[in-house]
Amino acid sequence: MIAVIALCVCIHTKNTNCTEESHQLLINLTEERDLLLTKYINMMNETTELLIKNDNLTKQRDQFNQERDQLQKFLTETEAWFHSDFGFYFISSLKKSWNECRRYCTERKADLITIKNKEKQDFVKNNTGERQLWIGVTDEEKEGIWKWVDGTSVISG
Repeated sequence: MIAVIALCVCIHTKNTNCTEESHQLLINLTEERDLLLTKYINMMNETTELLIKNDNLTKQRDQFNQERDQLQKFLTETEAWFHSDFGFYFISSLKKSWNECRRYCTERKADLITIKNKEKQDFVKNNTGERQLWIGVTDEEKEGIWKWVDGTSVISG
């Protein structure tokens, strides 16, 4: 009878170890599942944020493209506008006063040209020929003190 009891104790001990191992494995798998679930939720949140950012950038791009297209249409329809390395320019054949020309420019979110270097001076000369034109220099703030329309001093040289 002693042999049967010893066998029963051995089987019972093995089952206990097996149950403990199974329980520990279940705990480990549960922790790993929870960690993976947290990572998944974080990735889904990041994906949502990226989709929102992408949507905003797409709307911004579309708005810029629309503004560009409107500007190109305006420039195409207005033959007097032309583009160079220095920017966009408009040469009018109408004779107006300096103030009228300045107002015409500022109403179109532009201004009279400032010529602050030799390259731009040559550019103006080559594109206007012998025509008379107004440039963006004035002494209206203080007589005899010449400034460009952007507020910078005129440097003679």
